[in-house]
Amino acid sequence: MSFVFPMQLDQFADGLRVRSQEFDLSENLYQTEDGGGRFLTADAGPRMWEGSITVTPNSHTEQRKAQALAQVLRQAGATFLVNDRKGKFPIADPDGTLLGGAPVRLSGPVAGSDQLTLAELPEGYVLTTGDYLSYSYGESGEKIALHQVTFGHVAASNGTVTVGIMPRVRPGVVDAAPVSLIGAACKAVMVPGSFKAGAIGLASTAGFSFSFRQTLR
Repeated sequence: MSFVFPMQLDQFADGLRVRSQEFDLSENLYQTEDGGGRFLTADAGPRMWEGSITVTPNSHTEQRKAQALAQVLRQAGATFLVNDRKGKFPIADPDGTLLGGAPVRLSGPVAGSDQLTLAELPEGYVLTTGDYLSYSYGESGEKIALHQVTFGHVAASNGTVTVGIMPRVRPGVVDAAPVSLIGAACKAVMVPGSFKAGAIGLASTAGFSFSFRQTLR
């Protein structure tokens, strides 16, 4: 069996018994300081999601299974989906039942904007500051955008809602693209050299750890 990349959440990340996770949006700034002590900054490039995962100790057998999948991702071209494990569901819809099967989509997205309008939501559906959303974009849909809501709102009677987001909308976004509000994730690579194998003890194997960084390829 050969793997198809990116590995989906249920193929790798969701199956890890995570002890701790870091998940953050990089700053990616040029920085200098003037003679008055002020920091002068400018954007150096796109802001990327990045972080690390440490797996909890487990039986030798289960840890070998999980680590074997991690080994697949330690090669060129290998990617996987990853997200904030505590942010799988919108805050106001903690089990996803309110959203149900609503076919949420983008409505009139503008590249460079820090706002997005979503359509086809249930009337009254609430998006809250801190929620996540993701969608595919680019010529062949190979890129995945992951945004965090910076100011929320309630869906109108026509099913639309406009929210603030970070990072900003990137070029290549397509109108009416399907949006994931549950299990929103980004495509990432394992940072080379970051993987640390777990020590093998008498009764169990310590959890392995690695760092990851979003990729737009």
